[in-house]
Amino acid sequence: MKNLLKTDYGNTLDIPTPLSRNGRKAAAIIKKYMHKKGYSTGGSRTFYTPREWTDRGESYGCRSELVFVYDGGDLYSVMNHELGGAGEQDLSQELAKAGLYHEQCTGWYSAIYKI
Repeated sequence: MKNLLKTDYGNTLDIPTPLSRNGRKAAAIIKKYMHKKGYSTGGSRTFYTPREWTDRGESYGCRSELVFVYDGGDLYSVMNHELGGAGEQDLSQELAKAGLYHEQCTGWYSAIYKI
């Protein structure tokens, strides 16, 4: 489901700091993809540094370049393998051009790594 206010992301797409160069690159690619497709975040924060993720006590993605959360947003059905991941290949190709890939950690978030 697409949000009618496609460009009203508030601060949900803010890129956290400090973040590696690859993490910043991945966040920029994901933001561009979301804007292009008109996808909403569902109001949840989208990007976390690996340190923030570790500090939350999470188990997966803690050694990644970036943690990418899509719970409640339009990307949930795009990225979630259990729901078919219909548009996942488009985003995967964009990340691969930058030497990156995503790994689904749970149904609601992925981690971005260097190829």
